[in-house]
Amino acid sequence: MKKFKSKKSMLAAALLIGTMSFGFMGMNATEAATPAKVLAQESQMKHSSIQELDNDTRVFKVDKNIEAKNVRFDNRYGFTVAGHMYLPKNFDNKKQYKAVVISGPFGAVKEQSSGLYAQEMAKNGFVAVAFDPSTTGESSGTRRNMGSPEIFTEDFSAAVDFVSNLKFVNPNQIGAIGICGLSGMALTATANDTRIKAVATSAMYDMSESISDHYKGAYYTPEQREIVKQHLAKMRDEEAKTGQSIRGFHELGVDANGSVQTGDTLFPDKMPADAGQVAKDFYDYYIGRAFPSTGYQFQ
Repeated sequence: MKKFKSKKSMLAAALLIGTMSFGFMGMNATEAATPAKVLAQESQMKHSSIQELDNDTRVFKVDKNIEAKNVRFDNRYGFTVAGHMYLPKNFDNKKQYKAVVISGPFGAVKEQSSGLYAQEMAKNGFVAVAFDPSTTGESSGTRRNMGSPEIFTEDFSAAVDFVSNLKFVNPNQIGAIGICGLSGMALTATANDTRIKAVATSAMYDMSESISDHYKGAYYTPEQREIVKQHLAKMRDEEAKTGQSIRGFHELGVDANGSVQTGDTLFPDKMPADAGQVAKDFYDYYIGRAFPSTGYQFQ
C-alpha cells in the first residue's frame, strides 16, 4: 500500500467537502513573495510555464499567506493543461517539499473546489497543483467540456510530470486527490503511475458507470441503450455536417415514450419545488455559488 510519512496531512483536504466556505472573498491575486521567474528556473520540464496569478477569479476565501501561481504543462495527447500551483507558507525554493495534484469535480474548474483543496494542502506543507482537465476551463481543446476518462487520467500523470520536475519537490513524495467525478481518473492514474505514492478521493462518483448506465444506475434496457446509441450517432453526423458542437447532457435518460432526455442547459431558471435533494445541492453550488463569479458555462 502506498503511503506518505504523514497520511493525516494527505487526507486533511479530502475531508473538507462538508466544511467548504464559498464566500466571494479574496478576489485579488496573492502577493508574490517568490517571483514566478525564480520558480520557472527551478523547472526541468519542457513545454511548461510558471507565471504570476493575475485576473484572480477564485470563488473561495483566499489565504493571503499561501502563494499561488499560474502554471501550464502539456499532456501526451497534446493538450495544454492549465493549473494553479499553491506554495507552502514561508516557501523556500532551496528546500524540497511533498507535492499533490488535484482535480474535480467533473466539469468544474481550478477556481472552485480543487483550488480550495490545494490551498489547504499547501497550508499542510505541500506544493499543490489544482488543474482544469483537458477541454475544460482554461485548458486547451477546441471541443469544450467533453468528458473523456482516458484523457482525464492522462491529465493527472501530466500534472505529476510537472511537479516531479520541480527542483523544490521531492519526486518520491507525490500524491493525488480526485474530487467527485474525477475520483475514478485519479485512482486509475495511481494504479498505473508508480510516481504517485498516495491517493485520496472526496465525494467519489463513478462518472464512467454513470454515463454508460445513466445516473440512476443500471437504468437502460437493451432497447433504451439502442435508442441512446442512435441519438449519439445522429448527433455526431449533424455535427460533422454543420461543423458546430451540439450541447447536451452527459447522462442521457430515456422517457416512457422512448425519447432521449437532453437539453441545451443543465438547469432551469428555477428549480421545481419537488426536485430531489441532490439536484437542489447541484443547483445551489453551480448556479447560486460558482457560476456567477467564474463566468464558466457548464453543460
